[in-house]
Amino acid sequence: MLSSVLMLPHGAEIIPTPGTPYNEAFRPLHEAMERAGREVAARKTDIVILLTPHGFTLSDIYVVYMHERFQALFYNLNESNTFGDIAARELWPGDRQTAERLLAAMKQKAIPADGLIQGSPTYALTLGWGETVPLHYLVAGETPRAVIVSLPRKRYEGLAEMQNNLADLGRVLLDLAESYPGAVSIVVSADMAHTHDATGPYGFHESADAFDHLVQQWAQKPTRGGLNELLALQPTAKACGMAGMCVLQSIFESANLTCAHTAYAAPTYFGMMVAHWS
Repeated sequence: MLSSVLMLPHGAEIIPTPGTPYNEAFRPLHEAMERAGREVAARKTDIVILLTPHGFTLSDIYVVYMHERFQALFYNLNESNTFGDIAARELWPGDRQTAERLLAAMKQKAIPADGLIQGSPTYALTLGWGETVPLHYLVAGETPRAVIVSLPRKRYEGLAEMQNNLADLGRVLLDLAESYPGAVSIVVSADMAHTHDATGPYGFHESADAFDHLVQQWAQKPTRGGLNELLALQPTAKACGMAGMCVLQSIFESANLTCAHTAYAAPTYFGMMVAHWS
């Protein structure tokens, strides 16, 4: 059954690491992520299905990870905001059987998708920040197990033509969760507008503040009209979470979910929001 839906940021600086001075502006996000993890654990969640925009990506294909184990590496961020010297690592369990079911259901709906295996399904596939940051707060030891889907790279320039597939994916995820005998959380790894700071890699655009203000309203009441307003701002706001929000919209239109809590901050050039629906 569907237990909860979450949208979680993936800025690696949220996670305190021993060798990196911590920017306290990230603290509210860290605490909100810890709260999300506690709530997922309290619901005895068996499986987390995670959608990521920053995983192993292909141009036009959705990628389902078919591994039984995943490796997370945590860095002292002394080279960039995502990379540096390795400070720690974790191993997390995957659920290959559920991944296979998900891939088959996506293909049945004509969603262009394929499965990814590096070496062997038993090999611990190393994840990037788009998967590692959310799962760090959600997975403790052997529970819950992770099923990961990476979105196509065309999620920016081809977002308009992806709308039907994204809506279909939301319905596939919901059907899979509802038919599963245990508790399932659907999680979208997503950051908000990336144009808050002129010195950032995407420059500044005034639509960034408007986008992030609107997305907080959308989280409280996720209507199709609100989503369309976000889509109109997306070309200049440049939110990597936009495609994932399109997936969530189709879930919200079919499932009776209420926003339990949100947290927002923009301590860097992109905005970040934690949102939890149940």
